[in-house]
Amino acid sequence: MREYIIAGIGILGTIVSASVAHLLTKRKYSADVDKIILENIDKAFALYKKVTEETDKKVDEVIDDYKTLKSENVAMKEELDFLKKQVEELKEISCTMKSCDKRKKAKTETKDK
Repeated sequence: MREYIIAGIGILGTIVSASVAHLLTKRKYSADVDKIILENIDKAFALYKKVTEETDKKVDEVIDDYKTLKSENVAMKEELDFLKKQVEELKEISCTMKSCDKRKKAKTETKDK
């Protein structure tokens, strides 16, 4: 009978120690998994931050290029307007009288061609 009691205590002790070991191991593995998840989140956040910073820099460059091109466009339009005015002034100055020598010369040159 004594042997059965000792065997029962041994089995009970084994069950209790296995349960405690299982609970402690489960907590350790859960903590390790949580740690890995947090590390992955930190890495993903660092990557996201890097990508957004690079995107912000590129957007700033594009905005600067746009502003430069816009100012160049305005300058070119002003120059074009100036040149159009000069052409109009030259048209007004050009010889329009029928007796003008330049006009006669131009007509003979066109006939010769």
